[in-house]
Amino acid sequence: MASLTATTLRVRPVGTTIDFCPVCRRERSFRFAEAQAHRYALVFDRGPIAHPHHELTCESCGAIMERAVEERPVTMTSAAANSPLAEPEVLPLVRQRIADWADMETRRRADKLHPDEREEMIRTAMLSFARLYDERPIERVHPMTRFTLTVVVAALMGGGAWAWLATGNRWLLVGGACAGVAISIGALVWIRSRCPRTRVRRWVAAALAPLDPTEAEVTAIKREMLTSRLKSGECIKPARMLKEIAHQRERLSLVKPKTDRAEPVGPQCQSYSS
Repeated sequence: MASLTATTLRVRPVGTTIDFCPVCRRERSFRFAEAQAHRYALVFDRGPIAHPHHELTCESCGAIMERAVEERPVTMTSAAANSPLAEPEVLPLVRQRIADWADMETRRRADKLHPDEREEMIRTAMLSFARLYDERPIERVHPMTRFTLTVVVAALMGGGAWAWLATGNRWLLVGGACAGVAISIGALVWIRSRCPRTRVRRWVAAALAPLDPTEAEVTAIKREMLTSRLKSGECIKPARMLKEIAHQRERLSLVKPKTDRAEPVGPQCQSYSS
């Protein structure tokens, strides 16, 4: 029975909102959506199986973050909620958090950031993308799409085999098999392009690059994730993360002589567009 069921993340666009982007390191406009995991039996929706969350996609760098639904109450009608111009109310607490983060970023650039604030920025940069590590590549593909692709591939391969047996022309079998394989590869590429997990390591490294954390600091946050039973704690490898951070710092030209403390910000975050 388990093979006939699947979990799918249903994402419903709501509109736009604002928040602090840890990759761009400033307040940005975000595409705003409601996301919730649903259980499907074959292609039939059996209902939600997890608490919903909000998914924010930065309109500048493309990074996707998770936020609690309580931060932006959605009380609009379905028609208004589907409008790209809809802007749900942002609670004052969230606005204060954005201002606090902008203030910390200003102090970071001036080398006046308190160690506790720096630790908090590192922690938040890693936790903002934690849920994406739990996501399976096929999780955002609707079961009907999966079913259709399976039927098409099976029909092409089965039809090629039947035609070969009926006519004795083996090229019909080869053609059907090649068409099925080509569609399967194309589907895998398409599924991979839709999955944020394939880009999450780059987003985390880009968010951490200006902070230049040590391996001990990354390991400490990793332990916190493991304690909280977050899959991201198992997926994050500190040594590999530091290599990606070094690569991102090189791309951002953050590695400069000590006499030059200026850091390019703003347009450089466009290089992370997906």
